Amino acid sequence: MTMPQTIANSASAQLRKSIANAEIEPFVYCYPPRTAYSPEEAPTDLRDIWCLDAEGSADLNIYIHIPFCKYRCSFCALYTITTPAPDEALYRAYVESVQRDLAFLAPHLRGRRVRTVFIGGGTPLAIGISRLVELLTSLEDVFPGWRDCAEEVCVEASPDSVLAVAHEIHRLVEAGVNRINVGVQSFDDEEIELAGRSAARRHVVHRCFEALRTAGIANSGLDLIVGLEAQTDASLARSLDELLKIAPETASLYMINPRSGTPLGRRGGLARSENGHLYKRMAAASERLRDAGYVRESSVQFKLPGKGGLLQKQLYFEGVSVLGLGAGARSYTQTLDYLTGGGPRTRAGLADYIDRPASALAIRSGIQLDSEERTRRAIILRLHKLPLALIPRDAAGVMAEPFRSVFETCLELGLLRVDTSNLTLTETGFLYRELICWSLFSDEVLRRHSVNGARLGHGQPRGVAATSV
Repeated sequence: MTMPQTIANSASAQLRKSIANAEIEPFVYCYPPRTAYSPEEAPTDLRDIWCLDAEGSADLNIYIHIPFCKYRCSFCALYTITTPAPDEALYRAYVESVQRDLAFLAPHLRGRRVRTVFIGGGTPLAIGISRLVELLTSLEDVFPGWRDCAEEVCVEASPDSVLAVAHEIHRLVEAGVNRINVGVQSFDDEEIELAGRSAARRHVVHRCFEALRTAGIANSGLDLIVGLEAQTDASLARSLDELLKIAPETASLYMINPRSGTPLGRRGGLARSENGHLYKRMAAASERLRDAGYVRESSVQFKLPGKGGLLQKQLYFEGVSVLGLGAGARSYTQTLDYLTGGGPRTRAGLADYIDRPASALAIRSGIQLDSEERTRRAIILRLHKLPLALIPRDAAGVMAEPFRSVFETCLELGLLRVDTSNLTLTETGFLYRELICWSLFSDEVLRRHSVNGARLGHGQPRGVAATSV
């Protein structure tokens, strides 16, 4: 974990520069990012990976990816397939493909304890309640009685997708779902129109959450985006007013990050000169939620005490592996992160995933995690409350670089506070959490991101001259 002092100092200097320039990076929900994956790091049989992973812990998170959406939002860089009209044959074939992959891995997964299940997208409700229930039921074949130990079963949704199946949401509750997260993004009609979400206006959102409560969803989540086109301080304040009327158990605030592969990115994104103002807007919005009784769970999420939250993310941050199923799903194990799908975001690309025989299930791209990368992952993802014991030290007990230089800078700037056992992000630290994380990425991960970032539609490649060797 040691490195030249010049490199450590440059990581600290990069952090100072990023904060001074009010740079915006996307929410670091995993490490390493997908832009660091390589086809060359694909083992011949991923079943061995899960056998090895089980040696570390019986606990397991499951993520199931449903790629279908009725429309494509201007800011969306996710793996999605637009289906303006329902395509029942395609949906059926896709669900069968997910079940096929699960059955193939089953002998190497049995005995794991399912802590959470998250069905994300896309818009999972697009395929219908019956197919979602079928997917959840099929988990019983591999994890008998999984509902008895699963603490969170979540489905992502858009407001209009909830209304389309409102009379059936209770069936999801009966199948074990206790959390639905709704991507609202804004309550302002102009902002919603520019984002390409005209079917999800304010009155639709309110009816959506009424339906969720009627159905008995215990934890409803509501996402807003800070920095949408046409957004002002006043319009975001009005969106927060509407959020607080609904009082979801979980509220999330995401900073806009117009990636090059999105419609918004292709038409120029947003002026960088506005970034500083967006940070102020984010700080004000966060304070508003805290004043209303929400407590911070991460740099993007807030929850009502004793009710809300996103457990799968918290468990992954603490080291619990994630089994990803579906065309765009990533899996995170103790030794390897990988994609089995992730091909072209087209009907033809999806057909390649669907038509592949079970015996051909293989890793498309991934990254092997050596001891250094595993240490970095633990530190980066637990940055909100980082046990000092996780930070490597030399023989004299001095904190290893680049952590020492970066954390000293954070303490100086008021981004972290320290006690006898932890480093903890301050409110200002949460505001700049993504920039701190990027300053702790390894040189190899930054190099790969520089090469692959723009190609994969994840924005402009980040400069790595300061940290390259």
